Amino acid sequence: MMSSAQHAPSNPCHEFFKGKFIVEGKNHIKIRRTSHYQYETDTGKKIRSKYKIKWMDDCTYTITLVRTTARDLITRDKIGAVQPHIMGAINGKRYTYTTKYSFMSSDNCGTLRRIEKKDETLIKII
Repeated sequence: MMSSAQHAPSNPCHEFFKGKFIVEGKNHIKIRRTSHYQYETDTGKKIRSKYKIKWMDDCTYTITLVRTTARDLITRDKIGAVQPHIMGAINGKRYTYTTKYSFMSSDNCGTLRRIEKKDETLIKII
């Protein structure tokens, strides 16, 4: 596992190795990322999930579901390891990503936004 200290500060993806994020357009999905895990909370569906995260290179990582409160089979049994790729960083506060799931015919794309310290009191993250 690469530590974030091994990455040059000029790497725009480095800003997203750790922190708290929200999925833009889906404000009910909150993410907290540490060196080894990604925790997600879907407040709309009341689902909490824990993933093991491994950075494959500067902008590509793999997340593997460790546990979830989801009851549907797609989330619990079929997700396996997912490999998102950061397509572009925007001002060090947002990034766009694309993800291909083995059980879906199309790519999943979106944007994550870093939650600033001033916003943390407004949003409770697991």
